[in-house]
Amino acid sequence: MPSRILTLLYASSLTGFGGSSRTGGVYALTHDSLGPGGGVSASATYQQTGEISGSPVDVSAGSSAVLRSGFIGQLYEISSISMDPPPASVPELMGFQLTASGVADDGTMLRSGTAGYWQVLSGPLAIDAQGYAAAGAVYEDRIASFSFSAAGFSVQAEILITNTGDDDFGLYAADGIDDPWQIQWFGPDNPLGIATADASGTGQSNLFKWLAGLDPLDASARFLLVTEPLNEGSVSISFGPCNPGRRYTLQKSADLVLWTSLPAVEASADRENLRVTDPSPLEGTTFYRVDVSLAE
Repeated sequence: MPSRILTLLYASSLTGFGGSSRTGGVYALTHDSLGPGGGVSASATYQQTGEISGSPVDVSAGSSAVLRSGFIGQLYEISSISMDPPPASVPELMGFQLTASGVADDGTMLRSGTAGYWQVLSGPLAIDAQGYAAAGAVYEDRIASFSFSAAGFSVQAEILITNTGDDDFGLYAADGIDDPWQIQWFGPDNPLGIATADASGTGQSNLFKWLAGLDPLDASARFLLVTEPLNEGSVSISFGPCNPGRRYTLQKSADLVLWTSLPAVEASADRENLRVTDPSPLEGTTFYRVDVSLAE
């Protein structure tokens, strides 16, 4: 009897692969299924389009950033650069972030952290490689200019650094004298301009000369006090030169420790000598001095 062979044919079709979710400390990637021709997997922030081999074709992070991969992703050129507008002004000693982008010929943007460099052109400003800027100390409002360069392109901008304190500049900071006065007479960071110095050799410090309104470089510009006895035991005390905008308080003491103040007086003209009468000097020797302060 002829034999019969029964052949069973089994046909199957590949309809898809199951996927699983993967998470990390920063990323969460949720898979539903990935077809044999590729597919899309996504999380709340990231979207991946891939082939069955698992090699990604494109990865995007939201609508503002694109990560190119493979050789095709490298085929672009920077066609221009742009800088986000910096603030019009910032206070001295304040930090702030600058941002700039390279514009590729396919319309995408490359942030300044990946290409290009920052440069300070002038003014009291420092910028690191990531574009974080720090305003320096100033004694008056100053303009700072800077640039961002990438791929042969460059863009420049300016910012106003505003002065917020009168006693915070360089070597002259926190010494009791307004910085502009020290800059006017001595220039920046000159040891002869510090509060305790006496550049003219008068025996009176820069701090006193600033308070009294004296020329700190003129050896003849000295503040003097002269006493003159009057009838009936009173004493006339003259002192100067005195200038408007200051308050002069004559003080007296018998021991140079405890001082008693007489009513304060003010000058009405530049380099005026003022005169105060003490109707009741102390018994024995009486010492006098003048306290000078800026009038409010």
